[in-house]
Amino acid sequence: MLKFTLVNHAVRDNCQDAVSEAPDGWHVEIKPPRRSLDQNAKIHAELMDLIQGGVKFAGKTRNMDEWKAIFV
Repeated sequence: MLKFTLVNHAVRDNCQDAVSEAPDGWHVEIKPPRRSLDQNAKIHAELMDLIQGGVKFAGKTRNMDEWKAIFV
């Protein structure tokens, strides 16, 4: 699976190439971002604070992916 975040012309060109080369039957989806870059940076900073602070959930310290899953 490929994902492209359309941030400049080079990425758009790469995306168009991938679509042109994709096999028949594949799907293409274009949708808005779920959150902004600022929101993304904020949640990562907050999760890092939990990790660095040694905060436990259900008796265990957690890594970034585990904390993300817990908060989602």
